[in-house]
Amino acid sequence: MDSKKLFAVAILCLALLTGIFIVITEKVTAAATLIVDDNGACPGATYFTIQSAVNAAAPGDTIQVCAGTYTETVTVNKTLTLLGAQNGVDARTRAAAPGTESVVNGAGGGFNITASNVVINGFTIEGASGPGIKSDGGQVLYNIIRNNTLGLYIDDNGFQNTIRFNLFDSNNGAGTNSGMGIYSDSGADAVIVDSNKFTGHNTASMSFDGGQIGANITNNQLVNDSSILLSLVTSPSITGNTITGSKSDAIRFINGIDGARLSCNTITNSAGSALKIGDPLSVGGVSTNLQYKDNNIQGNLFGLKLDPGAYTTPGGRLDATNNWWGSATGPNDLQGGNPGGTGDKIDDPDEVVDYVPFRTAPILDTDGDSTLDSCDADDDNDGTPDATDLCSLDPGKVAPGACGCGVPDTDTDSDGTPDCLDQCPTDPNKIAPGACGCGIPDTDTDADGVPNCNDNCPTTPNTDQGDFDHDGIGDACDPPENKDQCKNDEWQNFIFPRRFKNQGDCIQFVNTGK
Repeated sequence: MDSKKLFAVAILCLALLTGIFIVITEKVTAAATLIVDDNGACPGATYFTIQSAVNAAAPGDTIQVCAGTYTETVTVNKTLTLLGAQNGVDARTRAAAPGTESVVNGAGGGFNITASNVVINGFTIEGASGPGIKSDGGQVLYNIIRNNTLGLYIDDNGFQNTIRFNLFDSNNGAGTNSGMGIYSDSGADAVIVDSNKFTGHNTASMSFDGGQIGANITNNQLVNDSSILLSLVTSPSITGNTITGSKSDAIRFINGIDGARLSCNTITNSAGSALKIGDPLSVGGVSTNLQYKDNNIQGNLFGLKLDPGAYTTPGGRLDATNNWWGSATGPNDLQGGNPGGTGDKIDDPDEVVDYVPFRTAPILDTDGDSTLDSCDADDDNDGTPDATDLCSLDPGKVAPGACGCGVPDTDTDSDGTPDCLDQCPTDPNKIAPGACGCGIPDTDTDADGVPNCNDNCPTTPNTDQGDFDHDGIGDACDPPENKDQCKNDEWQNFIFPRRFKNQGDCIQFVNTGK
């Protein structure tokens, strides 16, 4: 074989070997699950600390952390999924019973995330002198984050951060940025804060400061907590939140907010304002292009308060229409624009706010899903969007049908007529009571025009229904039964089985039946 052929064969063999090596390598590096338990009792556990498992894991692996206490600060520097014992269990409502949680309580914080697309799911993170979690990007889900200096710090590395189904509780420990559930001061973009609960913070439930774009704060519960603070944020969306008993302002725009949309929130009983817009002289300047509409606002010190010069109108006047202000008379406009308004106060010294029309009743939540109807794309929660649901408030129907929205088209007796139109809904033979009522047929056996149910001689035609002796049997089918009925000319009343000639003829019938 000449050298060229040998070279070609060698190349082919090398290619085959390389392919085999790649296949083997792919199988070897398939995503793995590493199990951690602080005392080694959890089945399959091969690591006693979370950090040791993180160090051993490859990107894409899952680390399952069994219930226990882990006194460590875990640095996650690769894309991993970390699952605590309560992964997937809503932290807002779970009991957090001793022995059921994966508790991370490192003094320096629970997790320090320096990679993208990291998932932290189902832990209790507490006792940190600093943030319970510091995240460069990923998902923080189903965690109880409590009693740290700061709950969650979000850095800006250009990665999306998604925070859902967590409980942020009393993160008020001594230290820098104390008293906040979530804090970001580095312009992190694409932040989603959805369906969490915040309570007990002294400074802010969440604070975004430093150039964020597109912060989405949706469907959260804030109970006896501090403000949502925004500074230098573009196009934030604050929608569907329930804020009750805020210690100060429920929502505060410090400065430089452009394009904010606040809708379908319920904001009640704040010690300060439902929405405060202020500090126009600070770095970043005034706010503009804001919409604050379709909210339930009641029992706050102010429904809306602006500092002088805090809002500029080149982007349009502040649209605060279609809100419920706690009274059918509308807001109490301190500048006098709504005489007789007794709802929450509006302080608008520059008169840049439009609040008419206002709602004269609160916005409802018909399906009880915590989303007000005005923002609920599926008001009856039946899976069919309102846009195509002809019965948008009836979870049992998407079209009126025969009975209309709110009334089922049930046909109990399967007679083809729905119950709403069927006066005899349990009688398959009738849709109206008729002469005999539901459940009894209107049969007229003798065709005399009187149905059997009312006919005193149902098999003998007797339209007049005569019954001279008032015994319930019509004369047309009621023969004499004893001699006394033939006396005193009574024999003349009988027509059945024949008309008698005289009293003797009647008595003969009684005696002989002939």
